[in-house]
Amino acid sequence: MSSCVSLFIFTQAYDIPRLRQDVLDCFYHCYNDEQDYGGFLLGAWDHGIAYGKTAPSSPIRKLLVDAYRMFMIDDHGGKVTNITEHPKEFLLDVLQSYVDATPKQIQTPYESTGLNPCDYYEHASKAEQQACKIRVKF
Repeated sequence: MSSCVSLFIFTQAYDIPRLRQDVLDCFYHCYNDEQDYGGFLLGAWDHGIAYGKTAPSSPIRKLLVDAYRMFMIDDHGGKVTNITEHPKEFLLDVLQSYVDATPKQIQTPYESTGLNPCDYYEHASKAEQQACKIRVKF
């Protein structure tokens, strides 16, 4: 998954929107289709790279924050306890995501929300978003 962060940064640097969506799809499928979410949860180093090389409005930041809020487990299936190595901006975004979340999203994060790739794509219009929803239903 670390390579997906690097690939996303590449797609921004060279303005390759379709590949950028494919990278976001990769994250989406890893988090929504696999049973071992902890294996796909990125660590502090990856968050530092993503936050150091993307703008605050970047969809990869939103996706990483949402995934962390929903699947905050470590490699052994326990809750993450050591957060001190994560970038402060990332931790503030995670905290803000809890503030913005509904009570149901916090109580049963994955079951109530899942991840929707269209929430992270940079759609130019509603029509494009509707067409995309059809595209992502596999």
